Amino acid sequence: MTDGSKPLDGFREEFALHVLGGDKPIDAYRKIYPKAKQGTCEVESSRLRNEPQVDLRITWLRSQVASKKILTATRKREILHDLAEDDGERAQDRIAAIKVDNDMSGDNAPVKQSHEVVVESREDWLRRIRGRQDDAPDA
Repeated sequence: MTDGSKPLDGFREEFALHVLGGDKPIDAYRKIYPKAKQGTCEVESSRLRNEPQVDLRITWLRSQVASKKILTATRKREILHDLAEDDGERAQDRIAAIKVDNDMSGDNAPVKQSHEVVVESREDWLRRIRGRQDDAPDA
C-alpha cells in the first residue's frame, strides 16, 4: 500500500480528483460513467470511495492542497480572475487569462444544436399555398 502520493489508474484517479474538487462520490462516478444507471452509481461510487488506495489518494491530495503544493480548480480560477481584473497587466495577458478561464469553465464547449423538421401532407401544403394566393392583392 502506498501513502497516496502516486496517481491511481485512470478512472480511480479521475474519481479521486472529482471528490477532491468537491463532488459527492455518486456525482463523481456519474461524471466518469454518465450512462450508468442510478443503482449502479450508488453501489459503485460507495465501493470506490471506500477502496483504501482511493481514500489514501484523496487524503494525500487534500494535504497537498492544504499545504498549497497543488492548486485546486477553484484556486486556479481565482488567480485567472485576479489577472483579468488587474488594470496593471497588459491587455493581451488579461485576454489570455480570460481565454484560459473560459476553457476551464466550459464556456468554449461546442453548443449542441437541434433542428426541427415539420412534415405536412400534400393536402395541407396545397391548402396553405392556395390561402396565400387568395390573400394576394389583385393586379
